[in-house]
Amino acid sequence: TALQRFAREAVLKGEKTIIKEIAGDRDIKAEDVFKAYHRGDKLAIKLVEQEAYYLGVGMINLIALYNPERIAIGGGVSNEFDTFYDKMMETVEKRALKP
Repeated sequence: TALQRFAREAVLKGEKTIIKEIAGDRDIKAEDVFKAYHRGDKLAIKLVEQEAYYLGVGMINLIALYNPERIAIGGGVSNEFDTFYDKMMETVEKRALKP
């Protein structure tokens, strides 16, 4: 996912974070970023908020194109839906075209 990719890139750049400590020897997963987020890691907070923003923008595009009654979100980030829902919806409410 984008969240994993952005986290990996940040770790490779040497940004200060506990994400790699949480992941250990294995590759970074979205769940590692969320664990760091819940522990107050500044990079993880930034990454989760960024992910919420981009998901919100994606939802806006779906709404504008198809006007669906519902939108389903799946994948690893959906396990932490409550964590980013408010920020995602804030983006949708600010940027979506009003009828």
